[in-house]
Amino acid sequence: TGITRVEDLQGVDFAPGISFVPGVDSAEDDVGHGTHVAGTIAQATNNGVGVAGIAPNVTLLPIKVLGATGGGSADRIAAAVDEAADQGAQVINLSLGGMHSAVLHLAVEKAVRRGVTVVASAGNTGRLGVGCPAHAAGVLGVSALGPGGELAPYSTFGPGVEIAAPGGDTTQEGGGILQDTIAPGGHAYTPYQGTSMAAPHVTGAIAVLRGTGLSARGAEDALLRAAEGGGPGDLKLGHGRLDLGAALQGADRSKRPSMLAIVYALVMLLGMLGKLSPRERIGILTLALLFTGGLWIVRGLGLPSVLTSDPLGLPAALGAPGLGTSLLWASAAVPLVLAALLGLTRRAWTAAVAVAISWAVSLTWAAASGWIDIPWLPPGAERVWLVLNGLLALAIAMGLVGAKKVRT
Repeated sequence: TGITRVEDLQGVDFAPGISFVPGVDSAEDDVGHGTHVAGTIAQATNNGVGVAGIAPNVTLLPIKVLGATGGGSADRIAAAVDEAADQGAQVINLSLGGMHSAVLHLAVEKAVRRGVTVVASAGNTGRLGVGCPAHAAGVLGVSALGPGGELAPYSTFGPGVEIAAPGGDTTQEGGGILQDTIAPGGHAYTPYQGTSMAAPHVTGAIAVLRGTGLSARGAEDALLRAAEGGGPGDLKLGHGRLDLGAALQGADRSKRPSMLAIVYALVMLLGMLGKLSPRERIGILTLALLFTGGLWIVRGLGLPSVLTSDPLGLPAALGAPGLGTSLLWASAAVPLVLAALLGLTRRAWTAAVAVAISWAVSLTWAAASGWIDIPWLPPGAERVWLVLNGLLALAIAMGLVGAKKVRT
């Protein structure tokens, strides 16, 4: 179950390695390819050495499927995909490919149905004809870009390419993808090229998006919508060139206006039903908009993300993304506690109502969009949980409004 930890992977979290190669018990890298790929995903950042990975805060699960000569079989790769999904992997990187395999197709399609993103390299033939499993349904097939952003001359293209990412070109000076990897005598920072190098850029980007609380579908949609330069029928770039920064911003842009509009409508409705004064309505509306990330409207001022996040996005903005998808936080528990503690005092009552409305909108929007993944619940149960708790949060707000006469 050994794993290879080169200098710039020190401090990165690893799950125990697994080998599917007959007669090989260790998941240790033989040639440096796997370590290089892992480095692009997660090599340590701000450690004073080497380079950086795209998603250094992930946990890597090394699974060995190819022997020392680079050979393997589709059935063993399929078994490894099943194992990774069983282990709870959120995204699987397959920097490999070959001829069509029905069993491998079934494995990756099953993983996708279970809410796992599968990323695979398109191939290095330089010709039309994406390899397996990159061309399978639901898999993000990745073509390779050279240093200038053009399709690399070695990159395979064709149906199945969903997105293009940096793959390097070692024929150009400084044009390879540089990562720390194993080498004779230890390790070395070595430039590689290939769609194998492009795929982990996409895998790391998906990991970053999943870390914000997005579901597999939400992360994939955000990444593909933000890709630049491609479009329907583009056999070389697919949806376009990878742009993680734009994906992160786009995921927020797609939800914020609709959420704020729902907040406004709910406050107005509750104000009429509860016969609130104009002053009370304005107070609740102002706080509810702020709590739902209303300052996002002036995001051009460079405000910290803490001030522009909705309730489910707030933990990620504070550096604790796992909290945002926990059963307690992604529920009506917070507004319920605040209603009990603050609901009977005149000033705090306004804030308690606003929090309950904000939570109701954030939870129900997450249910409607399907972008939030709660790992403690079985697939498909997230939406039921979010809808029920969103309705409960709304009921808490209605209860507070209805009980306003007992405030002191």
